[in-house]
Amino acid sequence: MDLTRRVLLVGSTVSQPESGSTCTPADPTTVMSAVILLRRPTYHGQTMQQYADQIVAGLHTNTMSYADFTKYFSSSAQDMDLVQQFANQCGLPIAETKPEAAMVKVTGPVMIFNQAFDIILESITTPSGKIYIGYQGTLSIPAELDQVIEYVIGLNNPVVMKHQVSRVTQDTHASAVDSSSVTLNLLTPLQVAAAYNFPTHNGYGQCIGLIEYGGGYTTQNLTSSFAQLGLENPQTVDILVDGATNQPTDADSSGEVMLDIFVAGAVAPASKLAMYFGAGGGSPVPGPNWYDPVNTAIHDTVNSPSVLSISWGESEASFGSNNMAAMDSVLAQAVVLGITVCAASGDNGSTWDGAGKEVLYPGSSPYILSCGGTSLAISGSTITAEVVWNESTNQAGATGGGVSIYESLPAYQSGLTYESYPSGTVNSLGMRGVPDVCGNADPYSGYSFYSGDPNTFSQGVGGTSGVAPLWAGLIARLNALTGSRRGLFQTLLYANPGVLNDITSGNNVYTPYGVRSGYSATTGWDACTGLGSPNGMNIFRLINTGAVFPPINFGFRPNSGAVYPRPASGLRAT
Repeated sequence: MDLTRRVLLVGSTVSQPESGSTCTPADPTTVMSAVILLRRPTYHGQTMQQYADQIVAGLHTNTMSYADFTKYFSSSAQDMDLVQQFANQCGLPIAETKPEAAMVKVTGPVMIFNQAFDIILESITTPSGKIYIGYQGTLSIPAELDQVIEYVIGLNNPVVMKHQVSRVTQDTHASAVDSSSVTLNLLTPLQVAAAYNFPTHNGYGQCIGLIEYGGGYTTQNLTSSFAQLGLENPQTVDILVDGATNQPTDADSSGEVMLDIFVAGAVAPASKLAMYFGAGGGSPVPGPNWYDPVNTAIHDTVNSPSVLSISWGESEASFGSNNMAAMDSVLAQAVVLGITVCAASGDNGSTWDGAGKEVLYPGSSPYILSCGGTSLAISGSTITAEVVWNESTNQAGATGGGVSIYESLPAYQSGLTYESYPSGTVNSLGMRGVPDVCGNADPYSGYSFYSGDPNTFSQGVGGTSGVAPLWAGLIARLNALTGSRRGLFQTLLYANPGVLNDITSGNNVYTPYGVRSGYSATTGWDACTGLGSPNGMNIFRLINTGAVFPPINFGFRPNSGAVYPRPASGLRAT
């Protein structure tokens, strides 16, 4: 391959870093990694992402088995060979190749990456003190790889995935919470599921993938937490990505990990929970570590999760349009494979860090079911009140929501409007709106469980981090009951909004971060709570077009063939 004949890689241009940042050449000996994403063959004239976009547009609902996906959309051997030849000639060791994921992962020192892509990698320090490796300008690649390489992930790394947990006794966003001024109404996931009328099932035969970027859990955490509910420990399996570990001594992030496990494991106690641990923060921020756990989960043919939950995120501005486009191409794979991906919409209201109105990614991806938050009150299993979770209920946070600055308007949101607060101005939605749905997130109606090492009890834990696994647990139940995957769920929900509980009271202004405006809850979709919180039986009746599986199944269902097991008398969902 002629490395001197070069072209610019379309879509790889990175502009100046945040104003006030300092930039110095990165240490040339620093070893880093990058993921090269390749083009894929077309299927009936469509690329993989175009095929996914047809599902998003509601033009068809035909998802693929993993075998068919691999058959039709794996990168060609010729393209894979070309990229590996390029890496070998440049002196970049190949860490992993995966044709079905259209990726080649390479590692090497900064100086080799500089030569390979004709850039100058820099150590960039932002005014807030975040340090990351990035570049300015556009990547250059050999002419023979023009249109073969679509994205390179990991050479511009301003992303630090942060969990979206809020607590009664520890306000991580602003000043300490005055818990004496607000009445605690702590709930369990089982109470919330009952209030939301979830169909009866234990999720047997399903696998829920939980994406984590730090923290961990212990067996003692599980035993102590689930004993409160009278449940056995859920089956968990750890998948360690990029050298990450299950690290329960990470006190800050372990609460997130156990919140995910506690909610999903209580709602679908017979489902397997696959824990995909990716490397967390660091200085400088590591390479494609925010991408790898999600891609690993999508291509995990051993555990085969049917639904993923992501309670972490970063502002769209931090990701940037290039990284978001690359990640969207990864998330599109889940759409084609029928894997539902739920993600938290954030806990900072209409902002992220006070710089202005901003939404959280990946929750703003059109391929994700974005999950916002409410404050829930119940009597028995009946909802007595449900409003937007915001600072008027307490000072621990507010549901994320708003309008994307990068993601275009998906077809399922066509014709919607949003109302700004406090102005009351109503505008047509012109870009992707966040969230799609909502659920109990207020820590004052939150959960209590054990986490960390040592085994520590926490009361009143919530945030939109608790909503994504709640919806994932519901979807696991629905998948188990119907014997099929939900896939891109929101197209059906937007076409049938009456199956949800519409939230019409409240706003998501969060003044501790200095932003004095936000969005109002309204009748129908809004930029606080989306379409509303779930009524599980309404959703089940909408999708139940075939056999219903009994709540207690013996043996896993085959991927194809006759319906199995047969419905058992008296065990149908009601």
